[in-house]
Amino acid sequence: MPKAISLHATRLLPWLVCAFLAAVLASCGEDKIGKTLTVTGKVTLGGEALPSGIVTFTPDAEKGNKGNFNPTGTIGADGNYTLHTDTKDGAPPGWYKVSINTNMPPASKDMKPGEKPPQPVAINPNYNDPNRSGIRIEVTESPAANAYDIPLKK
Repeated sequence: MPKAISLHATRLLPWLVCAFLAAVLASCGEDKIGKTLTVTGKVTLGGEALPSGIVTFTPDAEKGNKGNFNPTGTIGADGNYTLHTDTKDGAPPGWYKVSINTNMPPASKDMKPGEKPPQPVAINPNYNDPNRSGIRIEVTESPAANAYDIPLKK
């Protein structure tokens, strides 16, 4: 005949089940991106700051980057951008093909009240496609000065 479960064990069991479920749910939100490195730079067109747009880094599988995330950054009026990957700042290390899109409207949160949005700047359409832009950048632990600057030709 089986022994009766003690009253103490029956009170403890629901707490153990809850703790187990909490651990399982926490692992579902596990960080899939991994380590990211700070990436900031300046986009210029013919030597002048590009006043708006979006920079997108697409993993370059040909150079070993098999990542699943495309870090992006908004270009400010001064041409500067900072990359973000999903919910994290920066980009995972590795090689990327870079594209620039100037046809995107600026985020309203970046504008001051009464400020007019910058007009899209016409750039070579090849810059819109990471496979045709010709821009390749490696995100590294110790980048050289201005390593993430992107000079575009008119």
